[in-house]
Amino acid sequence: MDVKDFLRALQMHIHSFGIFESCMADSGSQIVSGFNLIRNLLDDSETREYLSAHGIRELSFHNYCKGNSSLGSLVENCVKQVKRLIQKSVRTNILNYFEFEFTISHVVHVVNRRPVAFRDGLRDPPPNDVPEAISPEMLMFGQELPSVRIVPELIPSSSVDPDYVPGTSSAPLKDHYRRLREIMTRLKDVYQSEFLTNLVIQATDKDKRYLPRSHTPLKKGDIVLLRDQFLKANAYPMAIVRDVTTNALGEITDAVVMKGSNRERVSRHVSSLILFIQPSWIRCLPKLWVG
Repeated sequence: MDVKDFLRALQMHIHSFGIFESCMADSGSQIVSGFNLIRNLLDDSETREYLSAHGIRELSFHNYCKGNSSLGSLVENCVKQVKRLIQKSVRTNILNYFEFEFTISHVVHVVNRRPVAFRDGLRDPPPNDVPEAISPEMLMFGQELPSVRIVPELIPSSSVDPDYVPGTSSAPLKDHYRRLREIMTRLKDVYQSEFLTNLVIQATDKDKRYLPRSHTPLKKGDIVLLRDQFLKANAYPMAIVRDVTTNALGEITDAVVMKGSNRERVSRHVSSLILFIQPSWIRCLPKLWVG
């Protein structure tokens, strides 16, 4: 989306839920520009008094660098799953507005019920006990929402007789829902053959994947290498850490570093930084850094 699309979507959110107090986003150019426009627009005494009267002292905007988990990797993964399911299920079908709206709603519903983790207390269950899964839906509402199909014509054709019509009065509906029924059938097949299979693979492909690991936290003054997928490891550029960002758990999420080649300051997620030298190590090493 561009700036106007981003602002329109944010305004629609405000229509439904009211003005927000804090907004977190990545560093997309349209989002950064939109945030700046909102700041300038609402930066007057009358608006500040109105917000303060409603318990909002200050609107805060936070832009995070690429890969920062402060936004929640769960959210980003769910968005990617929704896009992929829509593309694979709709394909070349031409839908009207209401059909497309229903398709999006159904895909979001399916993705929100997809297991993403297991309860911590059941990490090592008995052999015959199946751990209780946690889904995005449970994180949002605190429980799994009961859901049933109330439109017989939208039941995937693989589940019932494709010529099934529940009563003569519903016959016109069957043709009306033809495209949607094809999409629901394709969506079910894609979800079961691809998404559930990948979920099992991700949970079992690496031994000790979920065991906790200890890491050396980055500090101001550390010398790091900037990981780059287009460069070999021996060509990674070197930089000095100038500032770090810590989350509510005390973990270092990203850092502002100064490149050694051109002294440019950039923000990088810790997953793209390789600790090379800490100041405390220098007294134990030959002089490798001057200045």
